Amino acid sequence: MTASQPADGSEPAQAGGLYPAPPSAEEMAEQEAILADYLAAIGDDLEPPGECEAFLHDPDIESPAEQDGPTTSDDELITHDGTGPGGPGFESGSVLDLMPPGPVLIRALDDVERQGLDQLSDNELAGVILAFRRLESRGAAGMLAGVAELDRRRQATGDWRVTKHIDGEMAILLTMTRRSASTLLEFAASLSRLPATAAALAAGRIDRVKANLIAYETGLLDADLAAAIELLVIEDAPTLTTAGLRARLRRAVLAADPEAARRRVEQARQDARVELSDERSGGTAALAGRDLPVAGALAADQRINAAAKALKAGGAKATLPQLRAAVFLSLLTGADALEFLPAAAQPAPDAEPAAQPAQDAEPADGQVPASKPTLRGSVHLTMPLATWLGAARSPGEIAGFGPASAETCQELADWIAQNPGSRWCVSVTDKAGHAVGHGCARRPPPPATDTARLAAWLARLKIRPIEAGTCTHAREVPGYRIPESLHHIVKIRQKTCSNPVCAWPAQLCDDDHTLPHGKGGRTCECDLGPVCRTCHQAKQAPGWRLEQPSPGVLIWQPPHGRRYTVKPGVYPT
Repeated sequence: MTASQPADGSEPAQAGGLYPAPPSAEEMAEQEAILADYLAAIGDDLEPPGECEAFLHDPDIESPAEQDGPTTSDDELITHDGTGPGGPGFESGSVLDLMPPGPVLIRALDDVERQGLDQLSDNELAGVILAFRRLESRGAAGMLAGVAELDRRRQATGDWRVTKHIDGEMAILLTMTRRSASTLLEFAASLSRLPATAAALAAGRIDRVKANLIAYETGLLDADLAAAIELLVIEDAPTLTTAGLRARLRRAVLAADPEAARRRVEQARQDARVELSDERSGGTAALAGRDLPVAGALAADQRINAAAKALKAGGAKATLPQLRAAVFLSLLTGADALEFLPAAAQPAPDAEPAAQPAQDAEPADGQVPASKPTLRGSVHLTMPLATWLGAARSPGEIAGFGPASAETCQELADWIAQNPGSRWCVSVTDKAGHAVGHGCARRPPPPATDTARLAAWLARLKIRPIEAGTCTHAREVPGYRIPESLHHIVKIRQKTCSNPVCAWPAQLCDDDHTLPHGKGGRTCECDLGPVCRTCHQAKQAPGWRLEQPSPGVLIWQPPHGRRYTVKPGVYPT
């Protein structure tokens, strides 16, 4: 007899406990029969059957709890004096504990917060937590309905230039990434065809996570099948864990449309990618392959595991997870895996080297793998001069990655210095961190420890001001073509794409004439800004406007009409 833990880490379902046991084969067969009968009866009619009506009421008008039980006035509900029906305050079974989200519940919770949560019993505090979650669900339902309506309006234009950039418009409106906005739009569109799920969310019976799960799992089905699957799960959804709900949904979807899983995999495979991000510690990073082929990912994982075990057997003083991470980086960089171990796990200087895993193929040109990690391609590191000199521990910044600790910046600077072709520049910033002057060196700097030579190197740098406020047009050139020096200074000034929510590094962006050159725009700092290719296309789409009233200050106006101001980038100081 074995017991298994759900994939999401939740507790296994227990019969007779808080979470109902998953349906048996007989129960699933019964559900599938109901589904078949429903599909046969529904035909072209998309109206939900009668058993769904309980989920479609307007919570602000009348709720099932209010229909079935006694009613009371707003004042009785808010005073929490214990005289009302169902018990005092938010205790289990009280009126407030059962109340759907709406103005009365909001006023009651405001009153509780004014009195102080520490005045509540555990039972009442539990009721308050659940009440706030119901309000959260109601807010999510309203927001998603608004997102779906804005999407409908853009789709109704029939202009692909407008519909292509609805995710960008939503990203600016809600201050999120374009990928997150695209996911939100898909969620809202799927929910708009699931009336029972939308109503259950608005009534606070399910939360946003469960609504999203239902929308996602039914997303590739046609409208009839999606509505039918929804009815099979919505009644039990409030008492199911996400793992239990997911399992029930997938069984029902596969029973109704066996090809659904294959279509889902094919869709996901189109989004295969490798993502680099910073971790919460601020001094570590994550590098992850997403939506990869299962077989390939398993094979890669096994290779990493085998190499880590070989290092362990060879005497490496590190945990297996630490060795797996070191091998992962070793395979990608060609460096010695032991170089990537934490300091505490590094072998002693006089220790025997751990056995290295065998490589599948000899390196090109007969060279052995590098013993030290090296950087290839372009890495843009910005760090305070005092940090580079070792006189301070102020953090720096890595383009496309984010803030980095002083130690990380110093290590990365050492790696960059190993490449004689590296470009070294110095920017002068104001108190706010905006670049106000910039100069580039012709030769790499001497070691930071050689203070005399370093002072001479800095003295030779020619620092020129970066335009701000009223432009003097000192760097303006005639014609449309932008010289490299102007490209460089505009990217130093802005740091990222000038869209207010786009973090694409400026070095990888187009240099855009804010006012098109053909319409009188100048090839100058006051009319240029870095814009990634997608945001560049959005700027040119109907309904979008972009202005630059002064150098580095850009004002975006998406089709919904609100204006968003972007200022020059802020550097660590």
